[in-house]
Amino acid sequence: MNDTELFWKASFVPRIKDYPFNRTAKIAFMFLTRGPLPMAPLWERFFKGHEGLYSIYIHSLPTYQPDFLHSSVFYGRQIPSQLSIGRLLIYPDIELYYMLHPMYAQGKDYIHIDRAINWIRENSETRTSKSNHIVERLLKNKTLTFTTEWGRMSMCDAERRLLANALLDISNEWFVLASEACIPLQNFDVIYRYLSRSWYSFIGSFDEDGPFGRGRYNANMAPEVNLTEWRKGSQWFEVDRKLAIDIVEDHIFYPKFEKFCRPACYVDEHYFPTMLSIQSPHLLANRSLTWVDWSRGVSAKDRILNFCHASTLILLTVARHSL
Repeated sequence: MNDTELFWKASFVPRIKDYPFNRTAKIAFMFLTRGPLPMAPLWERFFKGHEGLYSIYIHSLPTYQPDFLHSSVFYGRQIPSQLSIGRLLIYPDIELYYMLHPMYAQGKDYIHIDRAINWIRENSETRTSKSNHIVERLLKNKTLTFTTEWGRMSMCDAERRLLANALLDISNEWFVLASEACIPLQNFDVIYRYLSRSWYSFIGSFDEDGPFGRGRYNANMAPEVNLTEWRKGSQWFEVDRKLAIDIVEDHIFYPKFEKFCRPACYVDEHYFPTMLSIQSPHLLANRSLTWVDWSRGVSAKDRILNFCHASTLILLTVARHSL
């Protein structure tokens, strides 16, 4: 199932609050990773004894093959990722770049690998041996294929893919995005109670002046997004079912952000915060439940290169907001 089919299917899942059958609401923990989960033993302990109250979904690079034990809560929880071809990654291969240049000229930094293969086969001069040779080289060259890159739309694609897969389970009511470096700072009962009693979804969405806020706005975003509506927030979020569906089924804001929010505009910091603050501002807490230690690097470059080493922690502010 490709992304278009997945998002279409997920957009039709129920939004209702009352079901004609017994339904135990669950938290969907969505892990966005590059490879292994070094904190898995801690999470195993966190989930133990709470079966039926959570779901787990893992999105990693397609080249990573997990080796969890059958007894692990993470076993079999990896969702299919979508291989894409990056324009900058493919540039050294002149023949491939020449073949795919018309597709990149449409304003995309990444092309789904199935679309690329079809394009090569349909537009190759010979359409036979040469195109097959190019496709074979493309599939074998792992350095050219990527699924997510921090700061680009491919990252948001992966997050939407996680949400869409989680939405297919109608018992999932809350959706928490985490990384391989995340650890929980409270036990499961506290987190479940905190989320289930809140009226809001937790996603940072604030108006920031200066080059790293409004300075990233592109006037071509209008009329869908005006400068006064431009928002910034952390990549890490917790949203309820309604907002999760809104994110997955969006086709209004996505094209604008894909085309006009590129580094040094980091789309994972602006797309969801801006869209949701326009559509459902009354449902947002305007803060995240995730605390990030940027002491190891605060620049965009450091953020991308050192992501796996960042101390990213789920921080439920129970001390400041008693339950």
